[in-house]
Amino acid sequence: MTDSPVTFAPDYAFPPGDTLRSKLSELGMAQTDLADRLGMSEKHVSHMMKGNAPLTYETAVALERITGVPASTWNGLESHYRDHLLRERLSVVGLEEAEWLSLLPLATLRERGYISDATPNGRTLGEVLRFFAVADIKAWKKVWSQPIASFRRSGAHHVNAEATATWLRIGEIKAHELACNPFDASAVRKILPALRELTRSKDFIQQLVQLCATVGIAIVLEPEVSGSRVHGASRWLTPRKALIQLSDRQKKEDVFWFSLFHEIGHLLLHSKKASYIHDGSEDSFTEDEANKFARDLLIPPKWLDRLTNTQSHADIHLMANEIGVSASIVAGRLARDGIGGWTWPKVSKLRNSLHLSEN
Repeated sequence: MTDSPVTFAPDYAFPPGDTLRSKLSELGMAQTDLADRLGMSEKHVSHMMKGNAPLTYETAVALERITGVPASTWNGLESHYRDHLLRERLSVVGLEEAEWLSLLPLATLRERGYISDATPNGRTLGEVLRFFAVADIKAWKKVWSQPIASFRRSGAHHVNAEATATWLRIGEIKAHELACNPFDASAVRKILPALRELTRSKDFIQQLVQLCATVGIAIVLEPEVSGSRVHGASRWLTPRKALIQLSDRQKKEDVFWFSLFHEIGHLLLHSKKASYIHDGSEDSFTEDEANKFARDLLIPPKWLDRLTNTQSHADIHLMANEIGVSASIVAGRLARDGIGGWTWPKVSKLRNSLHLSEN
């Protein structure tokens, strides 16, 4: 759940005339008398009391003189009321808005605390736009929907833009809350052995986040949003701060660690102008490079002969200990590449489950 919960905001407001009517009653002053004192027609004062005519700054000063209530109070009541009317008008949900809302993972946003529970569509629309930090659906398409297509990912998977954008936005919100040193590529390379060593730890998340923050990378671990089909993503929040966002897709440690080093590969090897989503594909040169970076870092090429000759689970554990990684990493590599007849079922007992909420 987000650290910035949705706050209560009343979906109703009263015209300043309601307060003015109470004050007139207190003063024993009739509305016709007020009209005379304001130098206005009774009809105009009646419209103002009902909120049909605005209470101007000049009128607020006049009311201060007549009632003793500061002009700032009348201006504040008027501003609040007009703001409410505007928001009410903007929150009208037409066919386009209703269709857009139906495509979004609203249940997930409610569950994770980014929008309030079971509210009318008009209020939900406002909360969702605020979550994405955009003014309207047109702006959302420009800021979120269109850029999703520029992330590197497989064309073999259906891209649910709304689910993916939601997952990415959560990562962006959390990353902005993380303090990081300026990005330093050479420093990133220096901590790679320490990051690799963490594959053998059960409680690694805090160390992972802290280590990466020292070199300018904000690490956000966010459970997958259904339909996003994302293992990880990397992008630049600023020229000096990178974001690597990882999910628990497939819920296996070897997938998680491969995704982490895959995204680090993008940051070190590729343009700061690009953003990348990793869904397990190898359908572009940049993805191939990032995959090779992760593969060779976790199990260096000099160990390939040894990898090919693994015959048992005991061999896998022994090799993992010698090269300093989790047995899950070795098992995952064997099954993924189909080395020595190893398949996913044969290594299933060696692949540790990943539960982000428990780390």
